Amino acid sequence: GDGANLTVAGNLSLNTPLITGISSSVSSITSLGNLSISSTSPGVYNDSLASGLGAKLTLRGAAINDASPIILHSGSVKLESTGAVTPGAITVSAMIDASGSEVILAKTVQFSPGGSITLKSAIGGINLAAGTLDVSGAGDSSGWSDAGSISISAPAGTMSLPLSMKAVSTLGASGSFFMDVASFNNGGNAANPSDIGSLETVLTSDNLVNSQNLRIRSGDILLPTAKTARAYSYALTADTGSIDIQGMVDASMVPIKDPAGNPIMKGGSINLFAGKSVVVNSDTPGAPARLSVAARNYDNSGKGGSIDIEAGNNLGVNNSAAWLALGANSLIDLSVAAPARSIDQFGSTDQFSGVLTLRAPQTSGGADLQINPILAQVVGASTIHLVGVYRQDAATVGTASIDPGTGAAKDYENNAYLNAQAFGGNYVSILNRILPGGSSLLSITQVNPGEEIINSLGGLQLNHTWDLSSADWRYGPVMAALYGSVNPLMDPTLAGTPVLDGNGNPITTGAWAGYLSLRAKGSIVLHGAITDGFGDGVNALADANNGNLYQPGIDPSSPSVGSMSHADASYGILLNDGSTSDGLLFEPLLPLVATQDAANTAAQNGTSVAISDRQSQLSWSYLLTAGADIWSANPNSISTVSSLNSFGHPISGNIEVGARIQGQNKSSDGANALTASL
Repeated sequence: GDGANLTVAGNLSLNTPLITGISSSVSSITSLGNLSISSTSPGVYNDSLASGLGAKLTLRGAAINDASPIILHSGSVKLESTGAVTPGAITVSAMIDASGSEVILAKTVQFSPGGSITLKSAIGGINLAAGTLDVSGAGDSSGWSDAGSISISAPAGTMSLPLSMKAVSTLGASGSFFMDVASFNNGGNAANPSDIGSLETVLTSDNLVNSQNLRIRSGDILLPTAKTARAYSYALTADTGSIDIQGMVDASMVPIKDPAGNPIMKGGSINLFAGKSVVVNSDTPGAPARLSVAARNYDNSGKGGSIDIEAGNNLGVNNSAAWLALGANSLIDLSVAAPARSIDQFGSTDQFSGVLTLRAPQTSGGADLQINPILAQVVGASTIHLVGVYRQDAATVGTASIDPGTGAAKDYENNAYLNAQAFGGNYVSILNRILPGGSSLLSITQVNPGEEIINSLGGLQLNHTWDLSSADWRYGPVMAALYGSVNPLMDPTLAGTPVLDGNGNPITTGAWAGYLSLRAKGSIVLHGAITDGFGDGVNALADANNGNLYQPGIDPSSPSVGSMSHADASYGILLNDGSTSDGLLFEPLLPLVATQDAANTAAQNGTSVAISDRQSQLSWSYLLTAGADIWSANPNSISTVSSLNSFGHPISGNIEVGARIQGQNKSSDGANALTASL
């Protein structure tokens, strides 16, 4: 029943043909010793007893051995072990069924969705060799409900290969699968202990393909030739090892509906994270390794799929030997079959095919990055990002300041600036090495600095505004800044013409931006803004014609603003470093840009740059992860509640955004959560 909880101080043995719950009940059975559940007549029970929906049941014990069926239709089943037992602190040799069911509502047949099954072993392993986990939806020819989710966590133990899992949903959403284990027993394949091929066969055949997130903390991971991992959203993490993809990861043709309710097929996402190397290549001629996010249609935001591959991504691993390789016998497919729509007479489009992001450590001095020449066949990409990662770890108990002026070794912001300048300045040699021989991919490939600031022992704090808008934070091919086109205070004949310096030459900036990552074991506190969308963007002097260089932001002299001015104290911000700032309220947007050739031609002819040749500036990408699981190769990974509590930071895991306005600390918990990743 609801709130029915049983706790015993020692071992507990239960003998029953069936464990179930009434509708919407919340119950638990806890043994401070071992919990054993058996049945003298396995498989023999009254189905009508398991007719309740949405019940929640938690079973806890030092070790749990379940040999009797558990049925909670559309419910939640959790088995939680606290002991270290070999081979499994949790052993399941019976059916756990949280599948959906047929329901009669107002004389109408409805189908409830699949529920969730969670197996969590704190310091031991999980043995599923003879068990069945079922989170299927329910339905018939008239329709199906969505399947549910299965989560398996044994961060200090081994998981054995499951015998059977089910997430059937013929017309509804398929099931999701999460696994976080120290190691994986693939069913006795001693020749390739890192082989996940058999697991992927089970997951695919049992329809757990809506999302898969697999993390193996120790050792390498292999997806062998002729094996396929199929999931609409796929993430694979090898914390301390390498990833070797010789088979296929298939995140293509994801079924969704467009705004009008019509079925379409978009591209999915593939994320591969390794503490050491990542290799995508097959040793079998005629059977290439494949990563596919191919789509029939653009998604509802006009995008294709995404593939993100990251090597050398662990603080505890010597990443100087971590390389990323896309071999000659591999195919990377980011295509969209539908043609991109035109939105103006110049053929401009707001639809773009898939994006390939390759991240690896920089070499010494930012001279290069640890990516082998790309030999793979890359199909249908709109953009390829080659991101060279430069990582700084504050390693400070408590809170470390990001701000400049804190000393050479800890001047994280300035160090990031200097590194990005050095690395970005080498983009030509990097492109020539990674894409040799005039590769057709050169025109869509960018070289981007990846600046990563971490505190593996505590939090991070920014006390001033970090402005990434200037040309000093742009890299790659040179672009010329253009006068804005909609500022009512400027001479309209200047719109779209190049901004010239005192010698009559166009003022320039780089075409590409970078990636900024802030990750902290504790909280991230932002008392200042991180921005690159406002300001001059080109280090130009203030224009005499009241900012006519830019697309306007808020002009303090305009009638709509009234008497507001930069000096108005009610809008001032007192930063933690003691300075004052107007914030971004009065800043203009970044100017449009054009190639130097187009700008030079316009300057020589005294004309504006053609509208079709004008471009927006690219902005930096940000990742903020508070309460981060620092030792995971997945930069999005966050720590558990218990590990954060043991860490002892008073506000561990919060992302706090705010500023000291008029001398008062107005910062607030922007995420309002223990852990967060933005």
